[in-house]
Amino acid sequence: MNNIPNLSIKIKALRVLRSMSQPDLSSVACIRRELIIDYERGRAIPAQDQLQKIETALGITFNSATEAAFKTLAPELGRCNNGR
Repeated sequence: MNNIPNLSIKIKALRVLRSMSQPDLSSVACIRRELIIDYERGRAIPAQDQLQKIETALGITFNSATEAAFKTLAPELGRCNNGR
């Protein structure tokens, strides 16, 4: 369960870093905007197929390789939590 908040932060951070709005991600990933909001707020957990759609839309995969990248983006993550 501890990974749920991390995943929600990562989805939002990557969306913002890609200069995508929630409607943009929703459209590209073919996922309802309300679900994107729920995923970013940690109120819902994406099913595997939904997560794959988000990964494709953001051009990444959520795995151990992205963990190192997130550590270097710590200042950006802070901005994402305070904005958009």
